[in-house]
Amino acid sequence: MLTQAESRPLSARPRTSRPAPHAYAPREPHQTVLYGLVQEHLATYVAHAAPTYAAPLPKYVVAAFDGYLACGDLARGFIRCHCDGCGHDVLVAFSCKLRGPCPSCASRRMCNEAATLVDRILPNVPVRQWVMSLPFELRALAAKRSDVLAAMERIFAEEIARVTTRLASIAGARTGSVGFPQRFGSSLNVHVHFHTLAIDGVFEKTAMGVRFRDAPPPSKDDVSEVARRVRERALLWLRRRGYLDERAAEERSNETIEPSALDACTQLALAGGAYLARPFEHKDSPDAAFERRERRFSAACDGFDVHCAVRIAADDDQGRERLVRYCSRPTFALDRIELLPDGRIAYLLKTPRRGRTHRVMSPMEFMARLAALIPPPKIPLVRYHGVFAPRSSWRSLVTPKPPARAAKSEPCAGHAPLPAAPAPASPAPASPCPPPALSARSLAHAEPTVRVEPTLISVLHWGRLLEGELFATSRYVEWAVLMKRSFGFDALRCPRCERRMRVLSTITDSAVVRRILDHLNLPSQPRTAAPARDPTWEPMAFGFDAA
Repeated sequence: MLTQAESRPLSARPRTSRPAPHAYAPREPHQTVLYGLVQEHLATYVAHAAPTYAAPLPKYVVAAFDGYLACGDLARGFIRCHCDGCGHDVLVAFSCKLRGPCPSCASRRMCNEAATLVDRILPNVPVRQWVMSLPFELRALAAKRSDVLAAMERIFAEEIARVTTRLASIAGARTGSVGFPQRFGSSLNVHVHFHTLAIDGVFEKTAMGVRFRDAPPPSKDDVSEVARRVRERALLWLRRRGYLDERAAEERSNETIEPSALDACTQLALAGGAYLARPFEHKDSPDAAFERRERRFSAACDGFDVHCAVRIAADDDQGRERLVRYCSRPTFALDRIELLPDGRIAYLLKTPRRGRTHRVMSPMEFMARLAALIPPPKIPLVRYHGVFAPRSSWRSLVTPKPPARAAKSEPCAGHAPLPAAPAPASPAPASPCPPPALSARSLAHAEPTVRVEPTLISVLHWGRLLEGELFATSRYVEWAVLMKRSFGFDALRCPRCERRMRVLSTITDSAVVRRILDHLNLPSQPRTAAPARDPTWEPMAFGFDAA
């Protein structure tokens, strides 16, 4: 059953940042408000959507909700980690690993993408973030059609590359970018926009290898040119493929099309809704104030809004990793969901709008918005362009080299490169880096004595990764390494004797799982969704009356 919210108003509840954990503790997703809402209303929501609309919910939407209910449930199997020193055991539940409403798996995907991109894809060069929002009339089409979403993102990346190479003014030079299509806004709404991390410069081939050249910052006219050209190319692409309906408004209004359940959810998530206006202490973030000051990096053309004020300097690997995490962040924040005493759900807005601080929804509207924000399968969430494209001949020349193919040399004072060397037949383990004379903070602002090559990993970056212990050696980072890199603690360290634990076994047999959990006095029955009820007690099926 759902837990009622506290009696005090939402404005009186302080929103504090979560303290960083110091040791691994098994998560309990069933204790959250989100889990209770999905468990209580999923079956009712699915049963109501099937006969109401022309087509039921897609299978991937239902599977994403079912996977979230099974994620983190010890009764469905777990991994047993054992400490040989004191005999202590830690049970780690399985994850759903789906692109659904699960906050844990979405956060893990965010940290994994950031680690792999910073260590293996993005070179040690300046990076500029370009953001483009689509017109409101185009957002629904881009959210439902994967080819439209891919085309808009590709056109945006190509126009960024064209402006960057023109500003660099070097013949034959190339640039690249990494795109993050996002289908969500900050208030559980469908808001299709694109975050693109573009190299703020170009690469050129010389007799000595690949050389990087900085590009001057784009002017107001350059940003306006990108918005204008994207708009022209987007309309041309849509017209050629028949997506642009140029009929008269009267003719289009006479056409009736039975919407599917997912179409109804998308239209709901695009619409407005009901809000709460409560006193809420809100301070503008530094990013918001920075955007207001840097209007020279913003431009709009018929709804195509482009912004490129955020720039990460070279040698700032931590800044690049934080920026990638922001671009690949989860759809919503779990700590912003509140359950009101009357059964409605309130979602705290990132920025108050005319005094309104919370979006208020019925349970069915909340489920519909979550369904609309689940990305369809087989649609990449990260796209590579230019020199980073998978089939580009430049990719192996500009991306950072793994440490297995590099050998360390004696570091120079304060800042030194990690020179590349041919891979030996039997590579020896890298010797630990001697401690620098200055602190890490002072080194970050010190003038480098030797220029770090873009494809080499700096000593500061290598030291932050604990001399390569936390390096992303492949596309998928192990969960223990990822948690240590993201949160700073070792999940395989014994909480009793602080020795190293080992993975003893993977237990999936239901009978064995039940016996172990019963012995530990833990719930041994898998959690399932509540049975479907008659949704007629709800004043609105999918929340259209709230608009």
